[in-house]
Amino acid sequence: MRKLLALLFAISIFFTLFVGQSYALNPFVTHIYTADPSAHVFENRVYVYPSHDQDHPNWFNMVDYHVFSSGDLKNWVDHGVVLHLNQVPWENPTAKKWMWAPDGAYKGGMYYFYYCASTSSESSQQNMVKKDFKIGVATSKSPMGPFVPEPNPIAGTDSIDPCVFIDDADGQAYLFYGGQGHGGVDHPKWAKLKSNMKEIDGSINDIESGVDYWFEACWVFKRKNLYYLAYSTGSNGGGQSKIHYSTSTSIEGPWKHQGELLGEVPGWTNHISIVDYPKDSNNWYIFYHTSEMSSGTDNKISERSICADRLTFDKEGLINKVTPTRVGLGTSAYQTIKAQFYSAQSGTDLEDYTNGVGRCVNWIENGDWLSFDKVDFEDSQSCARFEATVASNTEGGTIEVRDGSKTGQLIASVNVPNTGGWQKWKTVSTDIHYNSRYIGHEHNIYLVFKGGSGALFNLDSFKFTRKSSSEIPVGLNVSLRSKYNDQYLCADQNKGTPPTIYANRSEAGWWERFEVINEGMNKQMVALKSANNGCIVTPYASGALVKANQDSSDLSYASWYWVRNSDGTISLKDVLTDKYAAVGSGSRVYANQSSINEKGKFYVEVTDAPIGCTVVFKSLNNNNYLVTEIKTGTPQLVCASGSENVLSQNSTISKFIIEDAGNGYVALKSKYNNQYLRVNSSSEKYVIKNNGGSTVDHDRERFQWVNNGDGTVGLMCVYNSQYVCADSNASELYHPSIHANRSGVNGDWERFICILQ
Repeated sequence: MRKLLALLFAISIFFTLFVGQSYALNPFVTHIYTADPSAHVFENRVYVYPSHDQDHPNWFNMVDYHVFSSGDLKNWVDHGVVLHLNQVPWENPTAKKWMWAPDGAYKGGMYYFYYCASTSSESSQQNMVKKDFKIGVATSKSPMGPFVPEPNPIAGTDSIDPCVFIDDADGQAYLFYGGQGHGGVDHPKWAKLKSNMKEIDGSINDIESGVDYWFEACWVFKRKNLYYLAYSTGSNGGGQSKIHYSTSTSIEGPWKHQGELLGEVPGWTNHISIVDYPKDSNNWYIFYHTSEMSSGTDNKISERSICADRLTFDKEGLINKVTPTRVGLGTSAYQTIKAQFYSAQSGTDLEDYTNGVGRCVNWIENGDWLSFDKVDFEDSQSCARFEATVASNTEGGTIEVRDGSKTGQLIASVNVPNTGGWQKWKTVSTDIHYNSRYIGHEHNIYLVFKGGSGALFNLDSFKFTRKSSSEIPVGLNVSLRSKYNDQYLCADQNKGTPPTIYANRSEAGWWERFEVINEGMNKQMVALKSANNGCIVTPYASGALVKANQDSSDLSYASWYWVRNSDGTISLKDVLTDKYAAVGSGSRVYANQSSINEKGKFYVEVTDAPIGCTVVFKSLNNNNYLVTEIKTGTPQLVCASGSENVLSQNSTISKFIIEDAGNGYVALKSKYNNQYLRVNSSSEKYVIKNNGGSTVDHDRERFQWVNNGDGTVGLMCVYNSQYVCADSNASELYHPSIHANRSGVNGDWERFICILQ
């Protein structure tokens, strides 16, 4: 009976939701719940600004925002929390709760983040006063934040769901917003924004006709001089929320209702955005959310996840109705794939987590299998290992990874042990088999389960890892600090066009930031893309002076070997000339050295969480590195007491591996003893010790990674919601122990420089 029910469930899901051609796996963010995606193309990447549903929430009680970005719509980077409710400084009224759907915009060298929050003190959503929402704006020099909020909300706003549209015809910015229900308005509203993007310019207007069944969630875009206004119907169109749209030849209307573009999805709400990527390519994509990951039932409507699919138009410019797909925009083999989103299966069931996001595949027995269509391995020299997150309360079993069918070529095989419980999760991994080491491009992957009788284990997720994936921070933004003069590399726009690369900055800002990419390249090679002008860094003409001058679409003359040195630095070797980049005269960078010396060594600093990478942390309080203090051979406190020698000595006491701890959190594993850092109890002043065991079992070992926006990072312990601090008051001045005891990042004690190793 269990097998029959599982089969009927799989068939009903397939025919109800995922009919049609499939092309990142939906949902494409699975480590946290996300909703209301606002997608934009900035600097040749897609940035998505969603709201953040809480795990096991009390209704829609969101309190912060994350930002995600991708250069290929398959591999997504979580840039962490960019704004939190407790950072909003509004007064009279104050922002108290419910940070709902946001939006982003760019104008005049500044990125703007628009959000809404409730100012009500009423604890019951049913008794809440209508129209007590306000819309705020925050700013950043970077599309990935963090964003600094303005002191007060935008005057005149009184509802939810901001959408900002900038007309390319004249550069005028418009704010559309509003929602029925708790939004408290009957019609969508719009107004012009002043040039500062922070104030209403003139009157606020209602759209009273041409938007049939409107409920909330406006999204405005333009294609071929035709304006589109999409929105959610709520229950106004009958049943659950659908997405309808209207068109106009003028941004100010009148609007004509054109019908439905996206039907009902699992869960009650929906909220979409639509973008053309790359810009002006006429490749259109729709971003939306569903509650399928949390089961899709009505009692899970506030645990949603964002998805994406292709969107097309007919010859008249009307939108062809979108059918949601499971595969979405493509499945990267190197992103975590939730097992619950299989393409087909035999014999398995699904169950909710005791703690965690989504559902797991359970009741796996001998001979059961799952398949996943069109998993993209990219080039044929990348794949190195397979890993899976599993749990078992029996003798476990084996996962066979096969290509094309359940009896296809064996790619990998990994044993699953007894982990101590059906939801006691452990990551197991194994090397790819020798005859599959060149696997590349898209494959249908089968996971075939083998073992004894009865239930073997549960499966949460799996992924493949690249060769040297922990050595090269592909997809991350980095700053490079010269070991020779302790200055940051900078694409200096003031020193000529195109910008010359100098090692002449004492702090890391926007001009000192570079994205590490290697699309279509050998995985030992990289290209560096300047955040300043979006161009690729390459030797310039015969003088080998390094500049940010290459178009990002052509990497043929812009490849570097990423060379790791034993002292914690890296060097860059030009692939074409075999010359190393080094600091030369006038602090300029040249690719003209035949061997590595001190002038050609650079520390790599990151502010995004480098999952899977080995790092060291340098305290801004005393410029010492975090190390495990060793007394009588036993790991004790973690202290900010390591000198520069801990890098040159290649010591493991200062090195930590950043791991994904689920729900958007990270864990820090010491390379010295493979123990996780753990925050101890209040009786020990929340001191951090290197004694968390070999698995992440408690929120004491989980941390929220915070980009401070100044080239440093902060860490907030999930257990007590306090920030990690190199606390000079708790110990010796030059050997401060590390505590999780601060309410925020208030000074240098809570700031750390994260350096890749």
